[in-house]
Amino acid sequence: MLNLVATLGLENVLAKAGLEHQERNFEDIYNQLSRDASLSEVKEVVEQRVAEYFSKLELPEHPTIYDYLIRSLRKKDVIATFNWDPFLWLACQRNHDKTQLPRVFFLHGCAIIGYCPEHKGQGCVGSLRPTCGRRYTPTRLLYPVANKDYVTEPYIASQWRSLRGALQVAYVLTIFGYGAPESDAAAVDLMSEAWGAPDNRDLEEIELIDIKDQKELEATWDRFIHTHHVRTTKSYFESLLGAFPMPPGAHVKRCGPN
Repeated sequence: MLNLVATLGLENVLAKAGLEHQERNFEDIYNQLSRDASLSEVKEVVEQRVAEYFSKLELPEHPTIYDYLIRSLRKKDVIATFNWDPFLWLACQRNHDKTQLPRVFFLHGCAIIGYCPEHKGQGCVGSLRPTCGRRYTPTRLLYPVANKDYVTEPYIASQWRSLRGALQVAYVLTIFGYGAPESDAAAVDLMSEAWGAPDNRDLEEIELIDIKDQKELEATWDRFIHTHHVRTTKSYFESLLGAFPMPPGAHVKRCGPN
């Protein structure tokens, strides 16, 4: 978020609008644009640049961490992402005939994902929904940092409802490279509410994959952790998912909710 202005080539756009952008978090800049009606045209340009840039990103031909992640999970598992990029979606597309895909929730939308407001389905932006013939509407990507509304936008609200349901019955919660920034306080509150009090999750496990110090990570996610039921690692390949991926087509009988 600190170099996104330069990445998107927005320096001149913001400078002409009299907005300081050096050393500023991109979300802070967007929050200012959202609060000032006179900057609505600049806000539209910023939104368009974000959507265009992220929608053009592609995966390389060789396997990536996204491919490994998807193929380590089962059909009943869930990935929830805050990223705008299309990498998870693209990885699902090229692995769908090789494994049973987990469910994927885009909590902040996705640059290439659209939805049908009437029938609630999702697909690539601009493509036709087979059942009704309508084109998928782009999902919203940007939200003012001071008011990240996860309720009003129908698609985003549906993603959060699905995540809350998954968290309530989850046995293992893996948090991969997400630092729970202050700008996402509302999101972390929603997840914490769905997960519930740690005292009531005395069998569940938390795994944190991040390059940060273990004590810092445990302090950040303290309200999710029951006593010692947490492990940290700096590498996906040293995590439970990386070390013990689910073989394609495998079905394991487990106690508790499916």
